[in-house]
Amino acid sequence: MKQKFKIEKFGGKLKKARETIGISQKELAARIKVTPTTISAYEKRKKFPTLENAAAIANELNVSIDELCGGTTPDCKTYSDVIQCLILAADSPIRNFFVEII
Repeated sequence: MKQKFKIEKFGGKLKKARETIGISQKELAARIKVTPTTISAYEKRKKFPTLENAAAIANELNVSIDELCGGTTPDCKTYSDVIQCLILAADSPIRNFFVEII
């Protein structure tokens, strides 16, 4: 069965994961070298991260990109894992989300 991603869930999942480990938007932004406004835009679904930033966020929050996109595969943290997740989601909007690597 193919993994279903829901890119529209990214912002809410990001906020929940960030709050779960108790860090602020400002702290997460500093860790991945973006502005707090950028993190806020991600959480409000006004902007989506690049693959590099999505991987950095997942790493900092100790979750997978898959989990941030509403999936359930907990082992999608490296670029190689991301590509495998994208293949599983070939009929999904996530493919366009990471179009820069295809």
